Amino acid sequence: TRRVPPERDEKILTSWNSLMLGTLAEAGRILAIPRYVVAAAAAADFLWTRLRNGDRLLHGWARGRAKQAAFLDDHAFFASACLDLYEASGDLRHLGRARELMEALETRFHDPAGAYFFTPHDGETLIARSKSAADGAIPSGNGVAAVALLRLHVLTDDERWRTRAEEILRLYHAAATKNPFGYTTYLEALERWTHGPTEVVVVGPSGDPGVEALWRAVAS
Repeated sequence: TRRVPPERDEKILTSWNSLMLGTLAEAGRILAIPRYVVAAAAAADFLWTRLRNGDRLLHGWARGRAKQAAFLDDHAFFASACLDLYEASGDLRHLGRARELMEALETRFHDPAGAYFFTPHDGETLIARSKSAADGAIPSGNGVAAVALLRLHVLTDDERWRTRAEEILRLYHAAATKNPFGYTTYLEALERWTHGPTEVVVVGPSGDPGVEALWRAVAS
């Protein structure tokens, strides 16, 4: 007898795909496998062109169309992935996208008391809006946002991003102290803030043997 094939979940989520394409970009850079970076860039282009309504990011794609307003995770994860792509390729387009995504997060999700709500200000009216930095099955949106904000500050020298990251670090410090295993992404941001960045700038024409050798040395 022939078995009935199982149903397959074919929806494309901005947040989950961003985690994957960010990892692909980083792996391609470190392992010197260009096709990984190319695949990550193609995935990012799909999210940027198909999962948006005007200038607003959308959450998911299914049956040929995108729908539902994006959440905190979608913006933070995609911005972080774009920064990974920028570091892997040097393409300023990815840096520009990361800045635009974080500007949207600032405008539509920021809580004056610190950190970002999971849902946008103009989203569905809820009894209570959640705001957490604890990791679960996937990293915390606020944790990833804090890391991305610190990275953006280094790349753009815009103090706003560092200020927002520090808000998140202050707000959840007590909770992370009590339960560090539940706040690993937060702790990554705290480590970046505490120790500061290591900046390496490689200058030269693409494809030049000397420049490529420098890229490989940095990646290793």
